[in-house]
Amino acid sequence: MTKLNLLLLFVFLTNFVSYAQTLSGRVLEADTKSPIPYVNIGILGKNNGTVSDSLGYFSITYKDANKNDTLKFSCIGFKSIILKPADLIGKSHNEISMKKLIYTLQEVVVKPLSKRDIKVMGKTGSSKFMAIGTKCTQPGSEIGVQFKNKGPLRIQKVNLYCSMDCKDEVLFRINISDGKVDRPDNSLLKKPIIFKYRFKKGDNFFDLSEYNVEVSKDFFLSYELISLPKGSRGPQFGASLFGTKSLFRYTS
Repeated sequence: MTKLNLLLLFVFLTNFVSYAQTLSGRVLEADTKSPIPYVNIGILGKNNGTVSDSLGYFSITYKDANKNDTLKFSCIGFKSIILKPADLIGKSHNEISMKKLIYTLQEVVVKPLSKRDIKVMGKTGSSKFMAIGTKCTQPGSEIGVQFKNKGPLRIQKVNLYCSMDCKDEVLFRINISDGKVDRPDNSLLKKPIIFKYRFKKGDNFFDLSEYNVEVSKDFFLSYELISLPKGSRGPQFGASLFGTKSLFRYTS
């Protein structure tokens, strides 16, 4: 390698290091100072984000050009926090305090369901047509489907179809949101729906009846990865090329 090549390589690496920077910190409850696990953290509109771990710690890499963009911290049950990466630069112990939201719950009347009251939306099993497989391997990455709906419904059970068996358990969250302009908007949940599960090839059913999730219009239902073992490939989901609108993004 010539001296010129060495010089160019050195300059390139130096520029790269200065271009990408990392912010780290911890998300805590404002009143109790208890850690808040699995908080969504991302730069809005840049498809760049992550999820805090079980103790509230987080680390996110950003470009220098994004230091004045909007950095959002959000979690079901808490008021979202809006900051700029520049607000946290240079601080060794970043603590983000989030305040709890207080919900007014309606009275719930429990009664058995008749068969005519049960509606199946979407479908189980693999498509007979061509299908694609999508993997979520980055914490915060999300894949979902939009459901067309008219009238009030309570979601009892969901099915996530996996294209192949997984060797490891993954920690993930199910998100249910209303839709505006064919994209997820406001969450319809009052508390997070989190599972730790090893997916098998085919249908994988999850009981959501305890969460009392009610929808009255079109909605999005999605799988969001929280964490998976190091070296694991995670589940791969099948999606038909013909049918309902689907969603995939690297950060929720």
